[in-house]
Amino acid sequence: MKRLPFLQFIFLLFLSITSTAIAASKTERFYFNGDKIFSSHSVYTVVDIIGEGAFGQVYLVKNENNILYALKCYKPISQGLLLYSDALREFEKGQLLDHPHIVKTVDYFDFHTYKGENTQNLILEYLEGQTLYLTKKNWLSKKEGLKGLFHFCEALSYALSKNLMHLDLHAGNVMVTSTADIVVIDLASFFSFEELLHYVHSSITSSSSYTSQIINRQLSQTSTFHLKEKDFKAPNHSKLKTFFHHHPKLFQELKQLVLASFLSSPNFSIDEQSKQQSKIANYKQSIENHYFNKLTDLCMAILDKAELDREERLQMKMKMKSLSWNYQEDLLEEIAQPLPFYLDQLNTF
Repeated sequence: MKRLPFLQFIFLLFLSITSTAIAASKTERFYFNGDKIFSSHSVYTVVDIIGEGAFGQVYLVKNENNILYALKCYKPISQGLLLYSDALREFEKGQLLDHPHIVKTVDYFDFHTYKGENTQNLILEYLEGQTLYLTKKNWLSKKEGLKGLFHFCEALSYALSKNLMHLDLHAGNVMVTSTADIVVIDLASFFSFEELLHYVHSSITSSSSYTSQIINRQLSQTSTFHLKEKDFKAPNHSKLKTFFHHHPKLFQELKQLVLASFLSSPNFSIDEQSKQQSKIANYKQSIENHYFNKLTDLCMAILDKAELDREERLQMKMKMKSLSWNYQEDLLEEIAQPLPFYLDQLNTF
């Protein structure tokens, strides 16, 4: 493993955007160095501000035992309601996804700033290093690169076992730590397929149209998706909005599926139920196909950071693309195995 540059930069471990170091004199801070921030579990002392984004700001903090953490401070409610709602969800996803190569959440609490503004605060484990995007080519040894590839696939396979997919996979959402570990970040981007359906359903029923009234009435009588009624109370996630903005065709297809399901008779025949479930399975596979393509692209990006000779790197990339194409062909021929089956094969390279 090559040594880090002379001035070692600390980069954020979470967020789909590239975080940047900022000067306190040029930014209106929520907290200042030395401030004490209290949760019901601990007291955190601000060491420094280390980045910011559309969501708010990130600080390096330490607890009573001088253990370092990253504190993610969300903007006050009035400044960003949609982002504010992601804070608790991100904490919960971090508690659910207990894996050494997925960033961990530690604490979550409200706190009033010196201006009296109520903020949401998320404490995450502190990782020192840089994003995969900012990691230089050949920075990892061959052994470290292959190990990182294995850990990356293992982490996402674990998430799939929890019925969760990371819908914002890119090199800015993967950390390469100073010890050459690969860690998946941006917990708020983990979603289940059911949550995607919730979002589409919510976009329809949020209007006061006659159609939405019918859907809500049908929802109280049946659920083609076998979901509990309370599960449909999904917030209007900004991340899902962005995801569907880039996949408008998929959104329209899911919308038609939801409409067809809830505008049909509540007394579905067995044949009708079977057809609906078949459609749902097909759309889920469509999303998984997109997901696997993104995933293989990132696997190749990890290879680009490892010390491999040109021919060896190209051969491994060809095998990965071949696996991705085989998965697509299997889907077309309706013989596809569950996605973890293909993900596990990536670990054999």
